[in-house]
Amino acid sequence: MGARTFMTNRCTIEREVALGVSESGNPTALEWTAVGLNVPCRFWFGTGTALRTKDNTTSTITVHPVIGMLPLGTDIKVTDRISSVTDRRGDKLFGAIKIDAIERRKDHLSVIAEEIE
Repeated sequence: MGARTFMTNRCTIEREVALGVSESGNPTALEWTAVGLNVPCRFWFGTGTALRTKDNTTSTITVHPVIGMLPLGTDIKVTDRISSVTDRRGDKLFGAIKIDAIERRKDHLSVIAEEIE
């Protein structure tokens, strides 16, 4: 059974693109633009030793990594984000996800990420 069988969720992949360029060649404004709509996927919270703790000045937040699978050939980069993940009924499972790493596997792309608060 291939990994594609387990990809019952759908996600939207966004990439930050420059809306304009200054005279010095730097982007004047950036905007998130969808590069993949309704992409088959599967995302879940990871557990175990991969937990990280973020310390912001008022409290400590434990961040569970988000693990995911995408089909081979999906147009995605580490600088992209996943703006939403829905189940087959269209119910939202995750909000925005920041991608930490992408690995190519035999029959899918493996994604390690974290939810953006």
